Amino acid sequence: LALLQRAAEDAEADPLAIIVFFVIYVVLVFLAAKYYLGKRDAAYSIPLEVEAKPEDFQAFRAGVFECHQRPDICLWSLCCPWVRWGDSMWTMGNFNSFWLPMTLYFVLVSFEAVGVLIFLALICALYRQELRKKFGMARKGGITYLEDFCLYFWCSCCMVAQEARHVEEAVRADHPAVVRKAGAAGAGAEP
Repeated sequence: LALLQRAAEDAEADPLAIIVFFVIYVVLVFLAAKYYLGKRDAAYSIPLEVEAKPEDFQAFRAGVFECHQRPDICLWSLCCPWVRWGDSMWTMGNFNSFWLPMTLYFVLVSFEAVGVLIFLALICALYRQELRKKFGMARKGGITYLEDFCLYFWCSCCMVAQEARHVEEAVRADHPAVVRKAGAAGAGAEP
């Protein structure tokens, strides 16, 4: 959408071309999300290599900058972070639909204005605190709000990947905090 903003500022920009580009971009984003949802249950149904107990999730199971260890999650978090974040938030029951958090993240990140990105980092940090509570993590509240905000503001893709790995492993370990398990009534079926 930054291209749209730059094109709109250009006095000679063709308004129809801007609209067509925007529509194509949005359609591609939603097609990527639909593709991801089609592959979601297969990824979530792979058993963990090492059995995990609920207490094993009381700290994030991967470091913030260890996203490269899972190339599939890394690529989704880098190229379509709104899809991975939307899935993590929906899977943990923070939203009633996959599409709402996915669209919220997509719209906010598309503006590329510092104020909007600060707002996005605040929202993501707030929901990350919810994940911390649901998993009973010792590190929650207080300074972790600031830590989560700063990391989301400067390295949101890494944060999205870390949460995605944690949530995916929780689904695979059948953790009680997980609301939507693999194979649950179609991720795409929700409004």
